[in-house]
Amino acid sequence: MNCEEFRRAVGAEPTTTQLEALEHAASCAECARYRAEMRAMDGLIHKSLAIDVSAPLVAVPERRTAMNWRIAATVLISVMVFSLGWLAYPRQSLAADIVTHVMAESVLLAPTQRQSDPQNVQDVLHRAGVRLAPNDLNVSFALVCGFRGHEAPHLVVRTPSGPVTVLVLSHEDEIAKPQRFEEQGFAGTLVPAPRGLIAVLGRDVPLEQITQDVLRALTYE
Repeated sequence: MNCEEFRRAVGAEPTTTQLEALEHAASCAECARYRAEMRAMDGLIHKSLAIDVSAPLVAVPERRTAMNWRIAATVLISVMVFSLGWLAYPRQSLAADIVTHVMAESVLLAPTQRQSDPQNVQDVLHRAGVRLAPNDLNVSFALVCGFRGHEAPHLVVRTPSGPVTVLVLSHEDEIAKPQRFEEQGFAGTLVPAPRGLIAVLGRDVPLEQITQDVLRALTYE
């Protein structure tokens, strides 16, 4: 899949989980950013469509139906929210949001011998002001994802015990100490970072050791 085919596929379906599309995004930082922006816009539009705007606030001619108002309000709300960067999603628990995000891209957790291009990994992390120091981490996927209204580097690290997901969440509130969580079969850790926090999670993996390996490998610019 080339860039044109990728953008056509993501433009038609921002939430696509086609393996070809995800593999392309993992090797092309610009297309990964395009995917994150399209997913964010798609989420905002769906959110605005759920708002009840059927009752007009002022008297209008009969020919202006409730549907007219719904469409106009939807466009206005979407543009305002996207332009101003407001967070339109419900603020449920961070752990639940992380697991929901990972499960939506579960195709990335399938067994694979794939290894992401090292330069692409650096390009993805650079968007959050982070670099990956020389290390033994086996990164199979590296993408820029939309998460809670912001861009977030999303890495999948292959280990002997199974895949581990790493999310660099520079826009989340800082925490004072590591926090463990368990959600829908995943075990994870939220760890403090120079900006925001880092989430590391997986299923039946030696989480503490892997988290330490990740922290040693990531350096903030």
